[in-house]
Amino acid sequence: MDKLMDTVVLMLQGSEVTLEIFCVTLVLALPLGILAALGRLSKLRVLSRFMEFYIWLMRGTPLMLQLLFVYFALPMIGIMLPDMAAALREQATLPVTLHALHQPGGNRQIQRHQHIERTLH
Repeated sequence: MDKLMDTVVLMLQGSEVTLEIFCVTLVLALPLGILAALGRLSKLRVLSRFMEFYIWLMRGTPLMLQLLFVYFALPMIGIMLPDMAAALREQATLPVTLHALHQPGGNRQIQRHQHIERTLH
């Protein structure tokens, strides 16, 4: 019975960390995604191309490969991220990339519908 209670306590502690990561990701993903989308729509060709490359790279590599890179490859070149920062970086990558990918299309649809409404009235 003691072993079961120890396991339950560990599971609750892990759930607390998971919820912390989720909440921070939730708060960061939308604003960062909007900034990435604006960068992708930018008139500055360098910024627009960089954001397209970033989206292509992040969507094209498996999340597990990105995690392995952050935890093992970066320390080999001297970049050590705290565990929580590495986890947040990985958790926020996909939502930011998806917002950057889909937000411009939504903006274009709104502009197109506004143009149609103006011509009808």
